[in-house]
Amino acid sequence: MSNFDEYIRQGEPGRSIKAAAWQAAIGLQDVDGLKPSPYLIDTAKRHIEGDVTIEEVKGLIDTYYKSRQGRLSVEEERTEEADKVSARITELLHVDYPAQSDTSSISKGQNDTLNVTLEERAVLNLIITNPKAKQTEIAAKIGKSDRTVKRIMDSLKEKGVIYRRNGKRDGWWDVLVEIPEAQ
Repeated sequence: MSNFDEYIRQGEPGRSIKAAAWQAAIGLQDVDGLKPSPYLIDTAKRHIEGDVTIEEVKGLIDTYYKSRQGRLSVEEERTEEADKVSARITELLHVDYPAQSDTSSISKGQNDTLNVTLEERAVLNLIITNPKAKQTEIAAKIGKSDRTVKRIMDSLKEKGVIYRRNGKRDGWWDVLVEIPEAQ
């Protein structure tokens, strides 16, 4: 049982989505044999419960490791990297639900009213910040394969969420829908 299963299983929709984003982010680090610190887990729980924003989480983690600078073992330095990358991935995946929305019809893979998965939302966030991003760049930033990103992009195009303008070589991505703000 992970640190966030209880939030996912019984939490409010907004908490459940945040917990799933944290679980995915930490899981991606686990693939590389990196483990989060207890401090990250506690801070992530504070974020899931709405006590701090994702920006505050990133600041708290930076402050925590700056206070320990010069006293970290090699293993603790790897943990610092895992903590910071987990927070960044969570930021890319995270979307808050609007306060009073009906979420009874939202599936586990769907994370907001756009009807997109967490992976699709991560790709969308990168496209918004860099419309000229190539699929290989996006894959590197979200830790997925080029093929997976191509599949995600195809899904977003099929859903009418994004459109490629001006061709492959010199083109850019247009986001064709209004994207709710992530916090």
